[in-house]
Amino acid sequence: MGCFFMVQGDTSTELRQRKTTQAAATVDEDDAHLEEILEKAPSSTWLRSIAIDLAVIVVLLTLTVSKLYYRIEEPNSLVWDETHFTKFSTWYVTGHYFVDIHPPLAKLIMAVFIWLSGYQPLDESNVQWWTHDGFVGTQDYVNIYNSDTYIYVRMGSLIAGSLLVLATYLTMRIIGCRRATAAFTTWMVMTDHLITIDSRIILTDVYLWMFHVMTIGCSFASTRAKSTIGMLFMCFVTGLLLGCTVSVKYTAFGTIGAVGIHQAVFVFHCIYRTMKRNFAREPSKRIPSWLIFFHHIYVAIWKALIILGVAAFVFLSVWIIHLHYLPYKGQGDGFMEQRFVESLVPYISEEQRALAKEGGCPNHANSWYDCGFPTITPEQCIERGCCWDPTSTQKWCYPKFAPPIPAPKRLSFWQSLTYMLSATWSNNQGEALNYHPQMSRWWQWPLLTCKFVDFGHGMYSMGNPAVWWLVALVVAVSSVYIVASLPVQISDILIPPKKQGEQIRYAGGMPPWLCFLVLVVGYLGNWVPFYLIVRSTWNYHYMLALLIGIILVGFSFDFLLRYYERKSRQAYLFVYALMIVLAILMGIAFWYWSPWVYGFPLKSKAKEALRWYHLWGV
Repeated sequence: MGCFFMVQGDTSTELRQRKTTQAAATVDEDDAHLEEILEKAPSSTWLRSIAIDLAVIVVLLTLTVSKLYYRIEEPNSLVWDETHFTKFSTWYVTGHYFVDIHPPLAKLIMAVFIWLSGYQPLDESNVQWWTHDGFVGTQDYVNIYNSDTYIYVRMGSLIAGSLLVLATYLTMRIIGCRRATAAFTTWMVMTDHLITIDSRIILTDVYLWMFHVMTIGCSFASTRAKSTIGMLFMCFVTGLLLGCTVSVKYTAFGTIGAVGIHQAVFVFHCIYRTMKRNFAREPSKRIPSWLIFFHHIYVAIWKALIILGVAAFVFLSVWIIHLHYLPYKGQGDGFMEQRFVESLVPYISEEQRALAKEGGCPNHANSWYDCGFPTITPEQCIERGCCWDPTSTQKWCYPKFAPPIPAPKRLSFWQSLTYMLSATWSNNQGEALNYHPQMSRWWQWPLLTCKFVDFGHGMYSMGNPAVWWLVALVVAVSSVYIVASLPVQISDILIPPKKQGEQIRYAGGMPPWLCFLVLVVGYLGNWVPFYLIVRSTWNYHYMLALLIGIILVGFSFDFLLRYYERKSRQAYLFVYALMIVLAILMGIAFWYWSPWVYGFPLKSKAKEALRWYHLWGV
C-alpha cells in the first residue's frame, strides 16, 4: 500500500511528468506487463487481451469440469472419509450437536448442497445413534445415497475444484505472469490425481485448497492497487478469504504465514524503493528517512489490522452459524464440558414424548433420561423403581415415566466458543502418534516415497509424479538461487549500480528475487511445520505447500521466458519447448494412473504396473 501513497514532497508537476514521460513510466514504477497494456495500448487491444484471457479460462474450466463430472456418481456408497463428512453435514439438517477436529465451514457448505437437493431427513422415530459399522450417527448419512443427494454434495466438491483451477490461473496473471505460464501452472493443478479425487467426492480438503490459492492471489492483488479505495477493498477481500481458509481446517495457519511473509517483504521493498527515489532528489527536496520508514510501517499495520480483523470476523461468524443450527444433544456431547452439554436441548420428538407419557418398561422413548449412574447394577436400578433395559441404544437404566424436560442452561456465545475451540483443538492435536497403516510422514511427501491412502473402490490418494517431482526440483533450485544471490542482492541495495537496464518486475513492482523468496518461504512454511505434528498424517496434508510450489514452478518458467526474451532467442524457445514437453508428460501421467482416480477395475498385473514404488497402492 505504501508504494501507492505518494510521499510528501511529490508535486503534481512531478506526477504529470511521470505519466507523460515514457522513460519514467518504466517497470520500476509500475507492474510492467498489465500496466503497459492499460496505459500504452488502445482500448481495443485491452479488450482483446481480456477476451483472450476469458477464452483461455473457458477452455481450462471446460476440461476441468469434464474430467471431474465423469463418473461422479460412482461409487454410489461411502468413500473413505465421506463416512465422517456425510454425518457432519446431515447433522446440520437434523440439528444434532457434533464435534470434529476442524472448524465447520466446509461442512456447512456441504449442508447447503444437501438442502438444495431437497433432502428430507428420516422420520424422527428412525433415528439410530449407534450404527451398524460402529460409528456414532443418524442413518441419514447412509440414506442420502438412496437418492441423488450425495451427487449434489459431490457437485459442491466439483465446483470447489473448478474454482481452484480458476483461482490458480488468475493468481498467476495477478502476479504478472504471461498467459502461457499461467495456463501451464493451471495445467499442473488440473492433471494432479489427488486434487482430482478430492474434487469428486465428499471431502473438505478441496474447499481448503480453493480458499488457500484465492487468498494468496488476493494478497498479491492488494499490492497492485493504484488507489487507497482499491487497496482497502483488496485487503478486505484477502481477509475474507483468509477467514474462510482458516474456517475449513486448522492447517490453514500456514496460509496466514504465507500472506504475512508476502506483505512483510512487500512493505520493506516499498521502503527501499521510496528511499531510493528520495535520495535521487535534490537535497533541499528530500524527505527525512525516518518519516518514510514510519509512514510505510503505519500503512502496513493498518493493512494487517484489516486483513486479520476481517479474517477473525469470518471465523467467529462461522462458529455462530454452526452453533445456531445444532441445538440438540448429539455425538459431540462426550467431547464437551458438562456445562456446555447442559446448554443443549434433548432431542425428543413429539411422538416420543407421547410414548414417554404412557410409561411402561421397556419404553425406549424414556431412554434419553438417566435413572442411575454408570456402574449401576440391574438390582440397584429396579430398587429405584426404574426400568432396566439392555436393549436400549441410550441409557440402560431409565425411568418408567419421563421426568419433566429440564430447561437448557444457556451460555454466552464467548463461553460456548471457548468450549468448542478447546474441544476441536485438543482432538486435532493428539497427545501421541496414533499409528495408521496408510499414514505417511512429512519428509516422504515431496518425492512421493510414501504410502497412499486407500480410499476404497480402487481409488488412492496419489499425486501426479510429473507434477510433484517437478515441484521438488524447482523448490530445491530456487532455494539455492536465493541463497547464492543473497550477497549480490545486498550489495545492490547498499551500493546501487550506476547503470541499470530494463528490469523485470512483478506484482507491486517486486523484483523476481523477492518473489522467489516469498514463494519458497511460503512453501516451506506450509510443509516443514508438519515435523512438529505427532498425530497421524497423510500425503494430502502436503497439498497447501504443493500448491504454492506449483505457483513457484509457473513463476520460474515465466521469469526464464522474460529473462531470455531479449538475450537469447534459442534459450527462449527452449524454455517454451520444455514447458510443452513437461505439460505432455503431466497429461500422460494423469492418463496412466487415472484408474486410481476413477476406480476402474484392474487385474492384479495391471495394478502392479502402476506401482512404480513399493509403497504405492498397498
